[in-house]
Amino acid sequence: MTAATNLRAVAVLTIAVAGLSKPTIAALAPPPQAENLGLSPAEAREYPSFDDTASGLVSRGLAAKALRRRLTDRPDDPDLPRLLANQNRLVESLEHLRRIVERQPDQIARAFGTLQTLAFITDASLPHAQALRDIVVRAKEQVSTLSREEAAKATRVLLAVESGLNRQGGARNSWEATLTAFVRDYAGTETALMTEVDVINARPLNAGRLAALDEFAARHQGTCAAAKALHQKGFDLAYNASALRMGPVSGADPTVRFQQVVEIARQLETGGYGACEWVDKAPALISGFSAYQPKFSRPENIDVMLAEYRAFVRKHFALDEPNAVGSTVAFVIAKRMGDLFELKGDRVAGIEGVLSELEQSAKVRAAAQSLRAAYYLGTLANNPADRPAMVSKAIATLQAIHAGASVPYGRRALSTLASLLYHERDYGRAREAYGLYLKQDPSSAWSWVAALRFGQTSVELNDLDGALSAFRLAATVSAAAIAPGKVLAHAYAADVLAALGRPGEAAQSAELALAGWDDDFGARYSIRGNQARLPGDEPFAILDDAAVAKEQLPRRIDELRRSATSPAGSALEQGRWFMARGRLDDARAALARAASEGRGTALGAAALALSYRASLEYALRLTDVQNPKRDEAAAMRELDRLAAEPLDFAVVAAAMAQATLRSQQGQAADADAVMTTALERWKSGQPVNPAAPAPNSVAADVAAIRAEIVRPLGGGVYSGKAWNAFTWPNQLPRFVVINPDVAVKLSTGEATTVALRHPLPGLNNVLFLNADDLGLLTSMMRALGGTARGQPARVMDTPNQPIGPSLDVRAFWNRYFPTRPGHWSGWEFETYPTITDVTFHNAERTRAAVRVTVGYSGCTAVLVKENGAWRATELVNCWVT
Repeated sequence: MTAATNLRAVAVLTIAVAGLSKPTIAALAPPPQAENLGLSPAEAREYPSFDDTASGLVSRGLAAKALRRRLTDRPDDPDLPRLLANQNRLVESLEHLRRIVERQPDQIARAFGTLQTLAFITDASLPHAQALRDIVVRAKEQVSTLSREEAAKATRVLLAVESGLNRQGGARNSWEATLTAFVRDYAGTETALMTEVDVINARPLNAGRLAALDEFAARHQGTCAAAKALHQKGFDLAYNASALRMGPVSGADPTVRFQQVVEIARQLETGGYGACEWVDKAPALISGFSAYQPKFSRPENIDVMLAEYRAFVRKHFALDEPNAVGSTVAFVIAKRMGDLFELKGDRVAGIEGVLSELEQSAKVRAAAQSLRAAYYLGTLANNPADRPAMVSKAIATLQAIHAGASVPYGRRALSTLASLLYHERDYGRAREAYGLYLKQDPSSAWSWVAALRFGQTSVELNDLDGALSAFRLAATVSAAAIAPGKVLAHAYAADVLAALGRPGEAAQSAELALAGWDDDFGARYSIRGNQARLPGDEPFAILDDAAVAKEQLPRRIDELRRSATSPAGSALEQGRWFMARGRLDDARAALARAASEGRGTALGAAALALSYRASLEYALRLTDVQNPKRDEAAAMRELDRLAAEPLDFAVVAAAMAQATLRSQQGQAADADAVMTTALERWKSGQPVNPAAPAPNSVAADVAAIRAEIVRPLGGGVYSGKAWNAFTWPNQLPRFVVINPDVAVKLSTGEATTVALRHPLPGLNNVLFLNADDLGLLTSMMRALGGTARGQPARVMDTPNQPIGPSLDVRAFWNRYFPTRPGHWSGWEFETYPTITDVTFHNAERTRAAVRVTVGYSGCTAVLVKENGAWRATELVNCWVT
């Protein structure tokens, strides 16, 4: 990149922020009185779908702030229990429910009616479900103080809450009897009338049930209850054809059934039912109509269904053009009509024809064009054969919308275009688009993301000076006044300053990031952009190198401060930066310089340790089975040199790689000797703290919990439990692999990490490997075994399983420690059960829950501390992948 280009790029962003007023959160925050907690619908539409991580981050933080205001301004609001539960503040939700039951019994129906009971029963390690049951009992006592209609509403809601708490799966007769009794007890009320539909719906799904719904709707024509009955019939026809014996699961002609559903939707929308929930849901009957692998009795029936869908699309697009993208209309065109067009021979041409019709009839043509662009973008997720053509069409459509300069369509088209180019890793054109957006709309709801992306693309283009200017300016864009914008801008600037060899300034920038952290937005900020995967990437892995965690910032600041004390620190930081981006030649040169300049110092030792990792990655690249220029002899020479260095896990890993290569060459005895020596060397020399943690400390509790939970042979709380794709071994493996770093959450909500390099009772063969060490093993597996994955032959087969040389590597490593592919991606080397995190449920730290994984399944272990000892009492919240 030329200096002139660099100056132009920075100038674009400078223009974008010039003359802006003082940053204010008002640009993003909804009015305090607004029901919406988070981004308003208009603000949310400013975020391209590629940036749903960023919009979710902001929306959650703004929701937390809005809820705090509501708790202060409207403490008796009956919606508070629901809003608190939605943010997983279940204890507070229960407290407000109790208060409403005692002080505002007339609000029981509202408070409980919007509550999702699932939140209270999901985590069985907590007593929330029983607490909610107790509150329901008291609420039922208070019902007697209400008017008959209000009592009916409250009782009906409480029945639903009890049903959810009791998980009445399959108890149809009991539920029908309960509802029938309710209708009898509250006969004459509107609530009882509405519940009569639920009584019918509790019966077996057959033609008799449909007839009963018809009869009810006819008797109560024009009421909301009749609309509910009609909607239920339409729902059964649309979604439950197999249960109704209207054809097998696949292979039936759905035309007649579809026409019935269309007629029901038409009745709901034109039958004079007024403002009613079930009228509002009528369009979903058509968009959700299910026809699995249909076989039409005559070709004309396809056109019959298409004609009905066309009428639906024209009507509903005209009703709400501005919100068509992402709406029911978009789904019907791309999925429902698309499937039918495919049966006719050309899915894409058919859909494009419908979109062209809408473009001709639209009040604002850009609205229909936006729908077209969204369709093209939506196809990319499935990586179709015509993907390049779809990308080109999407770009051309977005450029045309932007050129039309129709507000807000032109602005949204430009933001989507920039995001698409970023997704495609076309960083040069993406940066131009981000810069143009910032020049035209520097204070939109999305501009803070655009400013950060401008800097990120500059980094990708190796324009570090431009990136630094961009990140510094990004912190001043008005919408970046929200915490994530400023924090990420300062954190990313710190990263670039470290890469430029300026650790002192980097530390100051990181300090600004930490000082600006707002806990309402969480303990981790991420704007992970949706990007196309590179060749060799794990198909299901989620990569997020740009996330910033609050807990990590103090450690990073300390690193940068130490690096600022010596010239060696500048080279060390540059080496770290090159390593993180896979620029191994640059990394090795920088780290060699740092090790030399810092010889005999802590910085020099850190540089030397990191240089070992760089050398290992370099050797792995040489021997990568997918490298067309693979040079195993050169790799072996590099590994031989590295394996002779002083103890470090990268040095041990180099010997493991040597052993694996020799195993692949058929040198079994030699391979075993090298592998055994390497692992024994690490077991004997690895960093271990022989002293027990301080009594009564968090670390002491976590160490005791780990000793209770980590049982490589099963037993204890694991007895009698079956696990998916895993059986407890009869004897310990030669080596047990444990991550010493344990994620911990205190009862206050504070999150931290406890490092435990302490001996475990009964386990004398432990290899402590942290996340970086395990990452090295993953890199070795990919290089030595490849990333090829097979396709499941049957529906229930485990997905994404490895094939090729990696199977041989796994077989060899399994002789020393358990090695298995991850269910969705990657590899797992830790010995089961593995600890995900430890949560203390009370301030005294006598009750805790530990999430564990065993095979392709897991549970939460409930623990209690009695007489100073931790004991696991049960497994709850079990899951299977």
